[in-house]
Amino acid sequence: MGFIENDLLSVLIILAAMVLFALEKIPIALTAIITSLAMGVLGVMPLTSVYVGFSSTLFVMVFGMLIIGDCLFATGLVKGIGQWLSRSRLMQNELLLLLVLMCFAGVTSAFLSNTAVMATMIPLVTALALTSGGRIKRRYLLMGLGMATSIGGTATLVGSTAQLMSQSILQSTDGVREMTFFELGYVVVPLFVLLLLYFVVFGYRWQKKVFTFPEEAEPVLDGLPEPILDADEGFKWTPKMMVAAGVMVFCIVGFVTGLWNIAIVALVGASVCLVAGCKPFKKTMADLDWNTLILLAAAQGFAVGLDVSGGGKLLASWALMLGGAEAPSPLLLLALGTFIAVFLTNIMSNTAVAAMLVPIYINIAFQLGYDPLIFVLAITIGASASIATPIASSPMSMILVGGYRFNDYLKVGLPITIILMLATIFLSPLMYGGFKLL
Repeated sequence: MGFIENDLLSVLIILAAMVLFALEKIPIALTAIITSLAMGVLGVMPLTSVYVGFSSTLFVMVFGMLIIGDCLFATGLVKGIGQWLSRSRLMQNELLLLLVLMCFAGVTSAFLSNTAVMATMIPLVTALALTSGGRIKRRYLLMGLGMATSIGGTATLVGSTAQLMSQSILQSTDGVREMTFFELGYVVVPLFVLLLLYFVVFGYRWQKKVFTFPEEAEPVLDGLPEPILDADEGFKWTPKMMVAAGVMVFCIVGFVTGLWNIAIVALVGASVCLVAGCKPFKKTMADLDWNTLILLAAAQGFAVGLDVSGGGKLLASWALMLGGAEAPSPLLLLALGTFIAVFLTNIMSNTAVAAMLVPIYINIAFQLGYDPLIFVLAITIGASASIATPIASSPMSMILVGGYRFNDYLKVGLPITIILMLATIFLSPLMYGGFKLL
């Protein structure tokens, strides 16, 4: 702009975006678009960089996987698995049922949208509670499931949006490699085990003392899939189920083996599902999570602006000055970034947290001469391992239908959030090979 240097201007734009992300007075996807536009129009970056994210590999891959996930639900495959669970002997032991459901939700959330998985689990749990003769209480299952889907969705690149945001920023940054498909799982799987142990040792009994409100007589299911009430209905494979399941296996194998570019793998899978009629094309397009897609694409734009303008380096230098040392401990920086991510995620979108912190920490790492990837991984996990409020993630918001109060979240979720945060700080250097010099 002339009277303000581009590096400072980009920082001011990002700070304004942070306020908008936190307040959510306008949709965060629109905030990302406005932020990228501001950087382009004000000359911080080339105008073509504003929309560069819409042609990225990540955008296309997420587009394809969202379609495949919708088809898995539309064919009834996930519902059938749930019906099988409802007929098992697990109905005799509420804690065991909770653990099995958490494992099922966590694993499926790693490969499908954790929001979609939670949307399916809520009516399933409601059905189990209504048909259990009082042995199963919905309020004792939903909290654990919300946590399991939140953590499980972080184990791969496709389960949630925070890691997609981090990956998009890595893709637009020179000098650092991208995350591999299962790389987050090196830390997230141990975190998930800790979550299960928490409920076995303490959490399950503790929530029975905390959740003193009565079970709702008529659960609220507006906007959610139709409840699964017919537990006696037999599960039968249909051709469309087989196609959807086969496509999911194909995509997982394709991602792991590097058969093709991940975007091509996802597009091939999505095309097969749609051609096979797993879900009508128009209905699929109408149901897609365009908010997430637009957010991912637009955020790549302002990440480029922060990079090319020097704003990231400016923020990094400020952070180092606040650290009180020219070369602070990388472990201290990682711990600080993880803590900030965990804290902020409880009051704002974890995707927005990743969008804010990842570019800053990439520049801090470059300035200190370290490989930024370990910091990006830890911050990304921290942004999804916060499960202490209903704001922390979409699954944690959705389980409000269980009748939980804000303090219920804090009392049950805060202890495990602290445990998971400390475990992330400890495990990240261990699992990712320590702090590597460039």
